[in-house]
Formats: sequence, structure tokens, C-alpha cells
Amino acid sequence: MDSERLAPLIAVTPAVVAGPLGFRAARGTGGRAALEVLDGDEVIGAYVDTAFTASVLGALRGRGWAVVWGRVARDGEPPAVVFTGSGRRRRATGTPAAVVRVGERFWVASASGEHRVATVSDGARAQEWRLGPYGSSAA
Repeated sequence: MDSERLAPLIAVTPAVVAGPLGFRAARGTGGRAALEVLDGDEVIGAYVDTAFTASVLGALRGRGWAVVWGRVARDGEPPAVVFTGSGRRRRATGTPAAVVRVGERFWVASASGEHRVATVSDGARAQEWRLGPYGSSAA
């Protein structure tokens, strides 16, 4: 990543909830837009925008928080995201997430609470994503 072109860090913490994770816009190969996922100061993931980049790039949960991130749709709009539990505890309505743009091409959605599934909807279709446990803090 080109550290001279990094956008300010957008920390996703309990106000815009995602536990210890942070997200920031960056530049990848050939000047393409990129998203860095950070745990403190350490980059633990990087996604470079390509024609084949999926709309959802990652989904994690910890104790009391959940986060999902992805690439903005072709129309330039981030999706609507709802977090729910799983199995018997799953609620029909769920918890709508705060969705934040990161740079021009990426988004991050987060919510507080114990969640296991994120439903991501771009208006035309809705997809469910299981949230992976984050480190030893996951329930």
C-alpha cells in the first residue's frame, strides 16, 4: 500500500461498533482503491478494488460487537445491513447497522450486541453472511 496516500484512519469502535478493528482507505497496485483492515496499528487484511471484487469482503463478531465490510455497488451506493442472531435466537427484524463509507469504493457496517448473521441488501437482492469469530473474544 502507498502509505503517503492513506486516508485518515476510520476506527470502528463501540460508538460505530466493531471492537478493536479499524478500517482505512489506501492505494493498491496500479493506483487502485484499496481497503486496509487494522487491529491496533497492525494491518491484518488488505483488499484491492478490481472488477472481480465481491460486494462483501469480510464479516466478524466479537463479544458485544459485529462488523461486515465490502465494496460499494456499481451504482455507488453502500448497501443496507441488518445483523441478527442465529437459530432459535434469531430475530425477524434484527438490528439495522450503521453503514460508513471508507474512501470512494468501500463500506463498513457495524452494530453492538451478540450477532451471528449479517443480511446485506443492495435493493435488488439480499444475501446472508455468517459472522466469523474474532480471536479469543468471540462468543
